[in-house]
Amino acid sequence: MPGQEDHRRIVATYREIELLEGKRPDLLAFDVNAWNRLTNDERTACLSVRTSLVADDLNILRAARFAWK
Repeated sequence: MPGQEDHRRIVATYREIELLEGKRPDLLAFDVNAWNRLTNDERTACLSVRTSLVADDLNILRAARFAWK
């Protein structure tokens, strides 16, 4: 949120990601079997706000049935 200590850093991080890779999906949908094959760390990543480059999440993106931008 604006005014919070790390707001500028977070905004700058997302801006860098968008400039390098384009807009990230807002929603990923998985078949149950695909979701169950993800590791616990990958599932946690899906449920959290990501600040790393998409390249770090390619296995997760490939497992998704579809992505919504």
